[in-house]
Amino acid sequence: MKCSHCGSGLLLGEQFCGECGAPRPRLPRRFEETEKQFAALKARHAAQELGEAEYNDALKRLVLQDEAGTHWMIGAETGQWYRFDAPNWVRADPTTAAPAKPIPTAPTTVAPQVLSWKGIVAISGCLFILAAILLGAWAITALPALVTTPPSVARAPIIPPPTSAPIVALTPAPSLPPVSMTAPPRVPPTPTPLPPSTRGPLIAFVMDRDADKQIYVMNADGSGAKRLTNRPGELWHPVWSPDGNKIAFASETEQSLNDLYVMNRDGSSIRRITSFRKEELGGAGGVLRSTWSPDGNRIAFSADTSGPTMATYLYIVNMDGSGLKRITQGRDPTWSPDGQRIAYSGWTNSGANEIYTCKPDGTDNRQLTNENSHLLYPAWSPDAKSIALELYTSELSSVRVLDVATGKSRVLVTKPSTGLSWSPDGKKLLYAPAGGGIWMVSVDNPSDNKQISPDGTMPAWSP
Repeated sequence: MKCSHCGSGLLLGEQFCGECGAPRPRLPRRFEETEKQFAALKARHAAQELGEAEYNDALKRLVLQDEAGTHWMIGAETGQWYRFDAPNWVRADPTTAAPAKPIPTAPTTVAPQVLSWKGIVAISGCLFILAAILLGAWAITALPALVTTPPSVARAPIIPPPTSAPIVALTPAPSLPPVSMTAPPRVPPTPTPLPPSTRGPLIAFVMDRDADKQIYVMNADGSGAKRLTNRPGELWHPVWSPDGNKIAFASETEQSLNDLYVMNRDGSSIRRITSFRKEELGGAGGVLRSTWSPDGNRIAFSADTSGPTMATYLYIVNMDGSGLKRITQGRDPTWSPDGQRIAYSGWTNSGANEIYTCKPDGTDNRQLTNENSHLLYPAWSPDAKSIALELYTSELSSVRVLDVATGKSRVLVTKPSTGLSWSPDGKKLLYAPAGGGIWMVSVDNPSDNKQISPDGTMPAWSP
């Protein structure tokens, strides 16, 4: 869940935001109790009091269902809440769960009771005895009068006792609503929805530690690396969707071409978006780098259509694979935060690479730079004021930041890189020098430059 004041992510058990100090929003009681149970289970698992199978079985029993019928669970490794949004579990804020309805209670008035037959007999007997006593007392007091009274005087009538007490019907109390017995959806097996994360966004990257190049994720400090994919062939250039729930990437196909794919952030539900044929690409090449539209409905990407770099084009496609369209010649697209422009690396008549922008339909091309060099891998900053890029030469390469308004750039790092990615707050930049792992540099203070992982390339920061 997130802080209601600054929007930062909150960890399980945190009572105050680590960023702004605001108190944590109050959870529904059932969710608070479940968090306590989860913390106890995790502690027992860490102390090896619970085996892996016992731990996973116990976690499955912590699945909740709110009043709207939505199921909730805590990620085994992340400690974050997830909502079941069929067919996937997605991270969600439990304060948005539907509140439980109050259970109706029985009326406070005491309902009349039905007497048993034994009670009726007992009461009738008591009334009969009382009537006999009263009759006897009357007989004693009236005896002299009976002796002297003429025969014509009528005898007082004897009132017979009641034969039974009235039976009162019992009004049944209102019944409680039936309890729903709908079985919760199957809790996904390990691997869990997300890798362990202490705070903040994750970093997706490519590494060939165990096999071909596959996609991994890790925390922003380089810890907790976890493999997401296990596909044949090599995978390239992961990039996060704007909501952080999906990752687009390029992958080799059975024809040794690269196509565009999309998967959930935990590596599940991989879908193929494009299906290029060899005759379309001149027998080689395929999808290279991609970028999401800010609304998450479209993806722009570059594709090498015949092998040589000079024949690379930009395409746009809808998330369902429809509407594929070639828009202009160029490479390394990056969508502006407002969705109005796409920046890319294009070629000049002299064979240099400069940074250009165009509308999403490929029209209104504008040249931003005039370095007469090779400017590659542009990445638009979150505030849209800057574009990170690499200036490549055979003598010296550098990572730079370009001011969009002036077209001027400044050097951050004098190293070549295989990819650039901004932190969500726009203060840091990830880059991957060839063979040098993944590094993080401060945009305002380039001396703050450190390696966060000795392995990996093509880093991408999640929102």
